[in-house]
Order: sequence, then C-alpha cells, then structure tokens
Amino acid sequence: QTVKTFKSFKILKNGYYSILTQDPNKSIFGAHMGTYTVMDNEYSENFIIHKQADQINKSASFTFKIENEKWFIYSEKIVEVWERVK
Repeated sequence: QTVKTFKSFKILKNGYYSILTQDPNKSIFGAHMGTYTVMDNEYSENFIIHKQADQINKSASFTFKIENEKWFIYSEKIVEVWERVK
C-alpha cells in the first residue's frame, strides 16, 4: 500500500538516528531514535526510544540501495524512499 501523505524526517549522525513521522490526514504520529549500523547493503536500527514501548531494545533491519540521489530501504513489510534535505 502506498502512503503519500506521510511526512518523515530522519537524521543520521555519528552512529545515531532519530525519526519523526506524521500523517496529518489520519492523526498518526510516530517517533523513535537509537543507534544504526550499515554493513554492505544492510541498514539496521536499534531502538533506544520508541513510541511503542514494546519496541524498546529491539531492532529492525533493511536492505538498501542509493540511486539517483534517493535512498531506498526495503524490508518484508515496507519500501521507503528517502531524499536528502540540504
């Protein structure tokens, strides 16, 4: 399912990441932060803070590629396309 109304910002710096996501049309808001690792074409997030408390100390792994200035990350459930904000 494609969700075009979601707005997300992800910050990556020195092994840490932070993400905020909102769908204003459905009053959905999500946030989490933690550490990340990159090895070959795998990107993993390890949750330190998470809106869903049962996700704290868990992780998520994705396959990724960078193409035409866009960062594509994939899992069994999602495909995300990220663009750098300068």
